Amino acid sequence: KKVVVTDLDTGCKDSCEAFIYEDTCDDCCPVIVIEKTHMSIQGQHEYVDVTVDSGGCCFEWGGFDFLLVYDRSAVNFQAVLPGHLFDICGWEYFTYRTWFWPSYEPHFFWGGVIRVVAIADLNNGANHPSCFCLPGPFVLFTLDFIVTDNRLFECQYAPIAFFWADCNDNTISSVTGDTLWVSRFIYGFDRVGEISDPNTGFPTYTGVQSECLIGGGEGKPAPIQCIDFIGGGIDIACADSLDDRGDINLNGVAYEIADAVVFTNYFIYGFSAFSINLDGQIAASDCNADGLALTVGDLVYLVRVIVSDALPYSKLAPVEATYRIDNGVISVNGRMGAALVVIEGRVTPTLLANGMEMKYNYDREADVTRALVYSLEGNDFSGRFLDAGGSVVSLELGSYQGAVVRAVEAPTEFALHHNYPNPFNPTTTISFSLPVASDYTLTIYNVTGRQVTEFSDRAEAGLVTVEWDASELASGVYFYRLRAGDRSATKKMLLLK
Repeated sequence: KKVVVTDLDTGCKDSCEAFIYEDTCDDCCPVIVIEKTHMSIQGQHEYVDVTVDSGGCCFEWGGFDFLLVYDRSAVNFQAVLPGHLFDICGWEYFTYRTWFWPSYEPHFFWGGVIRVVAIADLNNGANHPSCFCLPGPFVLFTLDFIVTDNRLFECQYAPIAFFWADCNDNTISSVTGDTLWVSRFIYGFDRVGEISDPNTGFPTYTGVQSECLIGGGEGKPAPIQCIDFIGGGIDIACADSLDDRGDINLNGVAYEIADAVVFTNYFIYGFSAFSINLDGQIAASDCNADGLALTVGDLVYLVRVIVSDALPYSKLAPVEATYRIDNGVISVNGRMGAALVVIEGRVTPTLLANGMEMKYNYDREADVTRALVYSLEGNDFSGRFLDAGGSVVSLELGSYQGAVVRAVEAPTEFALHHNYPNPFNPTTTISFSLPVASDYTLTIYNVTGRQVTEFSDRAEAGLVTVEWDASELASGVYFYRLRAGDRSATKKMLLLK
């Protein structure tokens, strides 16, 4: 029924006659709106309301079944929270489920799916809902997401939309269950751009399809098109809109010595160093604009700007470097600006790099010591730079240019590893460790000693992998021999077809 609301506090009253949809639908069709948020902060919860506005009518519902999709690369779904029909009217049934639906074409889909289903009255006892509608706009349910902390998503819009996989999706039932309402008009957020189209076929964003609008004859009425849907989404805040890049202490002055002090304290003491505004200080820490916050590369670049050794420049690509740990002494082969070393237990590390400074602190809860090697004068280091005094748990490096470093540990001795998988069919991977850059030859023999293939190249110090395809060879035992410099080693493998 159509109910004219005269008092927003007393709910549905003053029932009208059962209305004729052709005459009154335009005035009373519910509009379902997904909220479009603004300035959503990365790494934090964001709550997105799905609201209903029936234009002053109290549109009585007996239940609903809605299907929504979202971009799961930008937001992580947490839960759906029931809205006002449940805490005010006492609706009896509410559930949701979520899954990934990658089978659709990429232009149709963002990967995350949420189905929300509710029923007003289950007829299972003496208690029943006190109302089947509410006056004015109200919250139907709320979507709880966590916004990704990947800084590459800053300033991006993560859409949330209604989606139709079949005729049952995004429908509302009357209280008696004999009438089903389906979509009429579909819009983007803020009613921008109507996209309704009943002839695109399933799956679709364009609303109910024409095949769903055919009744079953006398006594079997067709669904009624009397719901408008408006999509929404999450606007992820730009780091610069929260606070200026480089202004770690949020005092309005970026790239000053106090910013460097706060930032170095973060690496040693953790988030407790950000006592002003955690989200803002994290956002301001992407000093080198590479899309990654809170890295030692950001610290290096911050210091270089402070000492007038560098000017702001575009996003940096990560660089590669090789490091070595020999009895606790750490060395690196590139020009570095800072290093963060996590060491097992309570130790006293020793700084070996000239012109650098060191801070360290013992974390009792994690039972590790964190040591930061850096320079407030913009100096750099290479080679041996720290005696950890214990077992190194992790190492993070920042290049002198302020870029994040992909650091690979160089092996301390020559080694030929077992191939994987073994037995194999028909391909397997052979790996070996080189303590120094050298030429190598990897030769494969059959069980009679005849050479079947050979790989020769030059590689830097580190782990080297070679993939061998034996699809043209017979099953059996094979041997592989590695020669590098004056070292050699041989192992065997089994090909099973």
